[in-house]
Amino acid sequence: MGSTIFARPNSVPVTAPSEETLSRLVILASVKRTGKEMKFIVEGVTNAAPVDTTLIRVLVRGQKIAKRMFEPNCPPLEAVAREEEITASYATRIVRLAFLAPDIVAAILAGKRPAGLTANKLIADARLPLDWRDQRVALGFA
Repeated sequence: MGSTIFARPNSVPVTAPSEETLSRLVILASVKRTGKEMKFIVEGVTNAAPVDTTLIRVLVRGQKIAKRMFEPNCPPLEAVAREEEITASYATRIVRLAFLAPDIVAAILAGKRPAGLTANKLIADARLPLDWRDQRVALGFA
């Protein structure tokens, strides 16, 4: 058995007489902070993350509050928030999630969200665009 002699970067691989060659693999990747952890993101690859149950729970709650707001004789948002045992401020932030693009919601439910997208980030983004194309860009789906 021949052995491979490792070559320096940008040089031609040198091999022992056994005809083995050294191959160099270059992958475009980056490290991204996602909450308390770091993720290794490979460019050009769908980075499917496990389903985020917290994110899904927030989306469902936002839909529920929005549905209540559009019912006939709906109580004020403050009353709906009290019934949900949350603050009116929090209710206002999560009700916006009822207006996310359907493909964004479907991707989140399928676990195909960008690595940095968390429930906290989605709720904290007070300037979430109403236009679905702009949402995709702002949230990393485009």
